[in-house]
Amino acid sequence: MAEQKGDTLKIVGIHEPDSSVETDENGHKHEVALPGNYRVGFHVGDKFVTLALLKAGNILDADGKPLSDATDS
Repeated sequence: MAEQKGDTLKIVGIHEPDSSVETDENGHKHEVALPGNYRVGFHVGDKFVTLALLKAGNILDADGKPLSDATDS
């Protein structure tokens, strides 16, 4: 059996924002920020191990700030 090297594991979240290029009614293109994804997992050395991938729009706005009702209890 392998020797246990640590006694704690820190669960972390990483926000991965996304964007979309949209064209307005005048034909001008502009970038629109989208919420993207939120990965929950842990680091092993320099690698990130994903435990869950969530749609960030359910918990964060496009700027990466928590939605008001996501933090209310």
